[in-house]
Amino acid sequence: MLTWEQADNHQALWAKVAAAPEVLLMLDYDGTLAPFTAERDRAWPYDGVRESLRRLAACNGIVPVIVSGRQCHEIPPLLDLGIPLEVWGGHGAERQLPGAQSEKAALSGDLRQRLDDAFALACGQVCLRRIERKTFSVAVHVRGMDSGTASLVLDALRGQWTLLASDAALEILPFECGLELRVAGFSKARAVTQLLKDHPLAAAFYLGDDKTDEDAFRVLVPVLASGDRTGAAVLVTDRPAAVSAAQWHLVPPVQLLAFLSRLAACRC
Repeated sequence: MLTWEQADNHQALWAKVAAAPEVLLMLDYDGTLAPFTAERDRAWPYDGVRESLRRLAACNGIVPVIVSGRQCHEIPPLLDLGIPLEVWGGHGAERQLPGAQSEKAALSGDLRQRLDDAFALACGQVCLRRIERKTFSVAVHVRGMDSGTASLVLDALRGQWTLLASDAALEILPFECGLELRVAGFSKARAVTQLLKDHPLAAAFYLGDDKTDEDAFRVLVPVLASGDRTGAAVLVTDRPAAVSAAQWHLVPPVQLLAFLSRLAACRC
């Protein structure tokens, strides 16, 4: 995995980025553009991110897209760019094109009921503010809890949710300081696959920080390795770089902003 210093000096790659017909910039939100916080409705971007994204969105041929586990409607008020961007929410289950209503995949009545049951079980473990009831999943956040209590809560919840997910129609997935019960078949890989089809000639970058972003990395890396396009799968974290499918490692916010600035310098 390349450090930012190594990636910044990869002159051949940046030359290809500058020459590409367009640049597809796929960005996770929480933990990537914004620091994690227990107050999820106050997860504002790092200082400088808004200005950088506004500049990139105005650049020739740069297409910023947010790919988040949140629901689509949550992103614009937090990002607060003043310009519409394409947003994929619910780990690829929901898509909102600029200026349009979001489009969601179909959900059966049985799965909706099981997610309602999962939500009720979660309410028995933690307070309501720690629970997200999304269209295609239920997520529980334990950020801010002491480690012992958090482990007990997540272990209990995993045991209860396992009964709901017994037929593989639902899957239980850990993420940074939490656990999610999600309809199977939806992941950030779904969003990346479609976006690569929509932008077949674009240089492509995906920036993410969490286990849920590994699905996106695993789609993008083989495409880049084929030589058909340039770009990188980028792990954004202030923790030591873990085992990951990503190709680069950036430490936020300084190196994140440096990357966005370097990209702007290529195209603006």
